[in-house]
Formats: sequence, structure tokens, C-alpha cells
Amino acid sequence: MRVRPACPDDSEVLRAAVVKAKGNVLEETTGSVGGDFSVAGVCEVAASTDCGYIAEADDELAGFAFAYPDHAGEEAELHALWVHPEYGDTDIEDRLLHEIAADLADVGIEQLRTAVDVEDDVSHEFYQSRGFQYRKERTVREGSRQRVVVATVDALQ
Repeated sequence: MRVRPACPDDSEVLRAAVVKAKGNVLEETTGSVGGDFSVAGVCEVAASTDCGYIAEADDELAGFAFAYPDHAGEEAELHALWVHPEYGDTDIEDRLLHEIAADLADVGIEQLRTAVDVEDDVSHEFYQSRGFQYRKERTVREGSRQRVVVATVDALQ
């Protein structure tokens, strides 16, 4: 298993993985999920992020994670964390979170937050087990409710 920084050239690999994983949305996920998993959304994130990682196994995409620091530079938002179902019994999610946290710490960011659907207890439990704590609920444009959870970058390294 190899975890490496993402680059703009990864857009095509990510697009193919999204298409392969049941049409335009990644549906068979294990562990944590967050973000826009449409083909366009994943490609946009890959092309524009400075804090992203790709996990590869046997020359195949095994997972990815992308975060964006806030403009104020105090927190970052984890926009995507996904692991292919075949690798659900590995530590890929933790390795991806560790790399994201290390990058954020290097630029002085102390907290990482993400949002999960209120009804997604599996993702909420995943994040809680890794030190994320509940901050608030919010309603997004589509009308769905999300839990916002936050962890210190130090706890994730």
C-alpha cells in the first residue's frame, strides 16, 4: 500500500474510480465518507487542493482524502475521505488522515472539521473513534441536516 500526495493529474484516475463505483456516485462505501462524490466534484477537488492524498494498492486507487484550509488559517475542512470497499479492513483511512493532519500542522492549522449526514451513524462513529467531537448541526442547500465534528490536528498525527 502506498499513500502519496495528490496532484492535478490524478483527476482522471479519480474520475474513473467514481464512474466504476456505480455510475456518478460512490455508493458502496465503508468507513467514513464526506464531500461531493460526483465525477465533477471529485475531479474539481483533485485539481484544486493543496492538501490531498491518494492511497494505491497494486496500481489501483484504494482511497483518497482532501482538505481545504480556511482563509483565516485556523481550521481546515475535510471535504472527502473515501476508501474502496475492498480495502475496508485496512488502516488506509487512518493513514490518509495522518498525512492530511501532518500537512495541516506544517502550516500552523490546529483543527480539522468535517460534516456527516445526521442519519449517517456509521460515519459519525468512525470520526468519534478518531477524536472528532460534535460541534453543531447545520442545514445544507439541499435541505439535508449534517453534524459538524472537529478534531485537533495533533490528535490525528
